[in-house]
Amino acid sequence: MLDRVDRFVTGLSLTAASLALLAAFCIGAMQVLSRFVLEIPTTWSESALRVALIWCVFAAMPVAIRRGALLSVDFLDRKTRNTRYEVYLRGLVAFCTAALLLVLVIAGYRITSRLAFQSIPGLGISVAWAYAVIPGAALLSLVSLVGSIRRPERPDVDIQQ
Repeated sequence: MLDRVDRFVTGLSLTAASLALLAAFCIGAMQVLSRFVLEIPTTWSESALRVALIWCVFAAMPVAIRRGALLSVDFLDRKTRNTRYEVYLRGLVAFCTAALLLVLVIAGYRITSRLAFQSIPGLGISVAWAYAVIPGAALLSLVSLVGSIRRPERPDVDIQQ
């Protein structure tokens, strides 16, 4: 059951991040075209691009956690690999990641709640829509973190040994 939820969360997050990146690309290209080629700048594209990039980054967070692709101290990881300390290091990293994710859930919810009545200039939508991804992605990342503890995946990229 947990494996199915983990796969669903990873797939959903990857799809959302990919769509947000595609939207950011299209909005950015349209913004450059309208401003510099057509000489008719848009009033909403800068705000929309910023929202799309926020969603892209935070929606990809569960995928990065699940695949073990977060920034880490490679030196310690390489030195403890296949030793008895590997379990302790992975536990410490998981604990620190969970603590940060819980902070993101709480702080993200508070920020989103406080900004719910402000609107984004040029778009006319609530700022809460832009920042709602923060607590949501952090909750999904906790699911991915549990999945990565149960079945760890190592990133394919191995930087100089």
